Amino acid sequence: MEDAWPQVDPNGDGYVSRDEFFAPETGLLALVRANLTDDMRVEPVEAAPPDVRTQRNAWFDHFDEDKTGSLTQEELTRALVKTYALGADLAQVRTMRDFVAAVFPAFTAEATISRDAFLRPGEGLADTIIAQLDHLSPRPSPSGV
Repeated sequence: MEDAWPQVDPNGDGYVSRDEFFAPETGLLALVRANLTDDMRVEPVEAAPPDVRTQRNAWFDHFDEDKTGSLTQEELTRALVKTYALGADLAQVRTMRDFVAAVFPAFTAEATISRDAFLRPGEGLADTIIAQLDHLSPRPSPSGV
């Protein structure tokens, strides 16, 4: 690395600035990419979501990416598409979007649904969605449970 330092820190200030890091042919990122061998490369792996049937709080937290304690209709649709592995079938994605759009207003008048309204035992949107989706097209949970 000492041999490469003058290349990635051309102004010699001892720090790699953002511009130095991203420099197309001489930056630190270019150096790492050029020296990274195929056996060192890894494909990013997205963690499987928790099972919405058995780990509801963890499932909610997993998809509440902005940590607001609520989910928008779009976030909920994406979460269900990922949970039920529908991403490859655009017709099923559209059906899920339409389903969420139909049931969402029955549980909240807001633009988001709170954790409490979603997870409320026996009355929450989670129970409604799970019951409806299991009835229409039962799918194994991502965790195999």
